[in-house]
Parts: sequence; C-alpha cells; structure tokens
Amino acid sequence: MEPKKEKKAILGVFEKYLTLWIALFIVTGLLLGRVPEFRNSLKSLEVAQQSIPIGICLFFMMYPTVVGIRFSDVKSAVKKPKPLLLTIIANWVIAPAIMTLYANLMLKGNQDYIIGVILLGMSPCTAMVMWWIMLAKGELAQGLVNTAVNAMLMILLYAPMSAFYIGVSGISVPWELIAISVIFFIALPVSLGALSRRLLISRKGEEWFKETYLATVRRISIIALLLTLIVMFSLKGDVILSDPLLVAFIAAPNLLHYVTMIAMTYSISWLANWNYETSIVTTLIGSSSHFEVAIAVATTAFPDRPGAALATVIGPLMEVPLMLSLTKFGLWTKRYFPRKERIMAKVVHVKTWDEFKHLVTIHQPNTIAYTLQRAPLSNPPIGLRLVFASKDVQYVFLDVAEGKCLKRTRIPVAINSIGEFYLEEEDIKNFLRTELKRTSLSIISMEALGY
Repeated sequence: MEPKKEKKAILGVFEKYLTLWIALFIVTGLLLGRVPEFRNSLKSLEVAQQSIPIGICLFFMMYPTVVGIRFSDVKSAVKKPKPLLLTIIANWVIAPAIMTLYANLMLKGNQDYIIGVILLGMSPCTAMVMWWIMLAKGELAQGLVNTAVNAMLMILLYAPMSAFYIGVSGISVPWELIAISVIFFIALPVSLGALSRRLLISRKGEEWFKETYLATVRRISIIALLLTLIVMFSLKGDVILSDPLLVAFIAAPNLLHYVTMIAMTYSISWLANWNYETSIVTTLIGSSSHFEVAIAVATTAFPDRPGAALATVIGPLMEVPLMLSLTKFGLWTKRYFPRKERIMAKVVHVKTWDEFKHLVTIHQPNTIAYTLQRAPLSNPPIGLRLVFASKDVQYVFLDVAEGKCLKRTRIPVAINSIGEFYLEEEDIKNFLRTELKRTSLSIISMEALGY
C-alpha cells in the first residue's frame, strides 16, 4: 500500500490545506471584483455570456480526473445500472419537483427568483462534478458514465421540464452551450486522457504514469479550481457584497434542496449496500447543478426578469463550499460503507490457485476482494488474500511471497525506498483479469469495503 502513501505526500500541501486555499481564493476573487479594470477585462473574455477563462480552467480540472480511467473500468461501470438509474431518478424526477416546491414555499411572491431557482434545479452538473468525485475518492469511471448520460438527457429533457415546472412555454434550450460542454468537458478530455494514458504508459511505464504524471496533473487541477474561483467570484461576487440579506433569502431553497438530495441519495446508496466509491458518485451528481446552462437560459429566455438571472448566479457561489463540505463528509463517513453484510454460514479456505480459479469459473462472482497482509513466516514477509462470496459460502485464498514474487500466483513483489515490501494494485488486478478471462470483473480492495 506504500504507493498510496507516496502519492499523499506529493499532494499533501494542497489536500491538507485545500479548504484554506479555497477560502483565500474566494476572498481574493471578491476583492479583485471590486477593481473595475480587472472585472471589465474578464467580462471582455466572454463568448455567448460564457467566460473563456472559466472554460479553460474547467478543462484542466476535467482532464486529470479522466486520464487515469481505463476503458475496462468504464465497461465495468456500464454493467452496474442501479447507480446510474438512481442518478437519473434523482436528477430528473425528484430534484426538479423538490426545488419547485421549496422555491414556491420559501420565495412566495417573488416570481423572478422562483424561476431562477427552478432552472438551477433542472440542470445536473456534467463538468466540475468529476473533480469533486476525484477529491472524494469516488469511482471515476462510474462518474464519467453518469455525467455523459446526464448530458444526453439534458438535451432531451431540459426544455420541456423547465416549461412544465415554471409554467411557461417556448423556452429555448442553449443547444450550442450544451454541445460545447459535452465536447470540451467530456469528449475532448476523455479522448486526450485515453490517448495520453496509452502513450505514456507504453513509453514511461505504469509506475511513472501513476506516481509522477498523475500526481502532477492533479496538482494542476487544483490550481485550475483555485483560478476558477477567482474568475467566478470576481465576475459574480458583487451580488454577495451588495446585498447579503437578499443572497441569503434566495439561497435558502437552494441550500435546503442540496441537503435533501444529499440525504436522500446517500441514504439510498447505504441501504442498497453499495460501496463508498459508488455511493459518493451518486450523491455528488445527484446534488450538484450545471449553473452555466441555468444562467444562459435565465438570461436569454427571461430577459425582462433580471431576478431570474440573479438567482442562478447565486447557485455557483454556493456550490463550491457545499461540494467541498460534501467531499469531506463523504471521506469521514467512508468507513460505514457498505453496510455490515450478514455473516456467512461457511468459510472455505482454498489451498491452490487452480482450485480458486475453478471455483470462480463455476460460481461467476461479480466481485473479488483482496487485501495485503503480513506473513511473518514467508520471505519477504508479505501475503495476498483473495475473497469472493457465493450464496452462503465465502471462498478465501491466501498466497505468500517467495523471493521476488508470490509463491502460487507469481505476482511480483515490489520494494520501496525505505525497504518496505508491497504489491502493486495494478499487478493484482491485471493478473486476476488475465487469469480469470473476465475483463468486467470488479476487483476491490478490502479497505475500500471498509475492512
């Protein structure tokens, strides 16, 4: 498990103080927004009311989140329809209805603000949410699948559902904006990520890619987020400074909507006994908003209602601290996922790899869990435990080191700079998928399962 520790050491300065960095850059953005020359120069860098600097920063936030995703991970995620189904129901059935209810109850008599708040509730995030998934250590492949599906559904459902809940007809959907979002924040980063992953691993090796390249680009993604905050709060932050009480009034239904959606999706995921990585993805996507689309629709479809645009602007100013809080809450509650499974009636210890492989072929489990453990009697003193369950039986196979590899599976044993032995996660997964001839097999660390 040493590689993970090394990665934390590289990113520690950013991760450990990320909350402080975000707070400082929000304040910096608010202060710079009071400088007319700076604010006007940022406004001049807009196309179709969308900020070019924010778009560039969002791209550099997206690319690091997808470059580490393997195609086999995406295929595995596609074969898990239940989390995707919950995301769709949360974003397109529950969220719009709840936001409409809260807006009408809490903003009664203020139709402009109600329209803006409802527009925010109609637009699930398809860009920045991937960065929050990475920060929360969620399953990035599942997040990519869910956001891609949401982007397609937005094209089909955004206009008719907005018209239905707001009670007007003829709402025009910003097709160009959605298309640009899909191309630049999903298609392009995914394509470049897959290409660069393949080229870099073939030339530099997987260890260099994981420990050096990924660490570097993910540092860049944090810098991109901080620059996004400066631009966002410079352009829109004057709303907070000019009338904080009005901001609090409009923010109330937004905040209650976030809390409701987070509580609902996270609880359902826990009750469904999903692992943390899947649960946090569903929760983040189910509670976030695509504020660029909401702002564009409010401005173009309701030009005579400035309050609608104002309400949509408040959304992104709230979302960053809220999503940061959710990632921290997720990491803190990770140990509770999945729920305690019922005790197996029988545990079978399998003695040989061939027998374990044969049992996997017979029972066809969807998941195999693994954990590394100390093996004092082996040389070096490290072992690998593999586990899968079928009905009321849990099958366990243990392999120990012998020289430079494991005795039965021949998985290589690595050693770090301070003389500690470990197994590469990718070596374990590649061995199992190759030997068992099942590329879609879910291979999960016991630590990820909370053990």
